[in-house]
Amino acid sequence: ALAIAAETALAGVSHRPSGVTGRLELHVGGLPFALLGLAPGPGREPPSPVHVFGLPQDVARFDFEAMWLVPGAHIAAGASLLPVVGAMTGVAAVLARHLPVKAVCWHPARSWMGAGYCIRSIDTGRDGGAFPVLGLVPLARTDDGALVSHGLRFFTGQEILLQCHPREELSDTVQLAGRIVVELIEQGGLAGTQEVAGPDGEVLLARAEPQEGLVRISRGVCAQ
Repeated sequence: ALAIAAETALAGVSHRPSGVTGRLELHVGGLPFALLGLAPGPGREPPSPVHVFGLPQDVARFDFEAMWLVPGAHIAAGASLLPVVGAMTGVAAVLARHLPVKAVCWHPARSWMGAGYCIRSIDTGRDGGAFPVLGLVPLARTDDGALVSHGLRFFTGQEILLQCHPREELSDTVQLAGRIVVELIEQGGLAGTQEVAGPDGEVLLARAEPQEGLVRISRGVCAQ
């Protein structure tokens, strides 16, 4: 019997469909999920990697077979809701800890994480720490040096584009972008414009651009 702890809820096998190979149905705190691609059936294809954490950058050279953890049909429409994401990533972290998992892939951002990286980031978030932005909503540099998110659209229907400050360390800009990502996820995206508090009293203006599916964040001035 499979019994694992995801967040504070007990997860277990709820159904083994007869005549179907490679599928197992789970319930986590009342939420239904399915594991697909289990033996003796064929494995599933992983998404091609775009963002890689805790793994070799050329990880695609390895011939991995994947099993997919997906929301059940009754909650598929709410797959981006934080309770569903929390339960699903909690199960993924436990499977990565107890099975010979080489990588955990997050499809909405085509993000690949090493098992250890995934476990640490998910456990930290579950214990009241930071939302695992880099793994679930990676950030990348644009040609003009700004930061753009990949995968925020799954949660809010929008990505962010944040200008970098010429006198700001990249790590500080990434931290600021991560905080904005979490705020937008919590409020369900942005319509119109909104001021955002930046470092050292700086005023940032977040402006939704619906046609581009983007929230553009402009740097302001520091308060005196």
